[in-house]
Amino acid sequence: MENKKMNKIYKLDGEFNKWKLEVLYEELITAIKRKNLKEIKDIIKSGASVNAKDSVKITPLMWGARIGSVKIAKFLIEKGADVNAKDIGGMTALMYAKAYCHEKVARLLIESGARVKARDIDGHDADWYSFVYGHIFKHEKDYYD
Repeated sequence: MENKKMNKIYKLDGEFNKWKLEVLYEELITAIKRKNLKEIKDIIKSGASVNAKDSVKITPLMWGARIGSVKIAKFLIEKGADVNAKDIGGMTALMYAKAYCHEKVARLLIESGARVKARDIDGHDADWYSFVYGHIFKHEKDYYD
């Protein structure tokens, strides 16, 4: 009887922890979008993982690359963010940085070990994203800066 009770408690605790990590991920992404480094540091201190992924496998570093914040990207990398993680479509943080015309973030990612010739599921590399999407998102860059 004791074993069944413990298993039930463990299962509930596991579900709670999963829920907590999902909430922390959402809070972390919101702080990244706001470019609030102090809040990002506090959320990570609270237990959020710099390598957490959402349902389409987008990481906090990918969001940092998308918004073009060198400070945020550098902080996440210093905390152990995987610079070569891929989302569900095979995109990396470097591809996001290039697509959104954030060359300083792209440079930081490359200096931190990002694979320049990594390819997404369609065989495209970061330079392809820069060429094809760079002109489209140039205007969005001003929104985030």
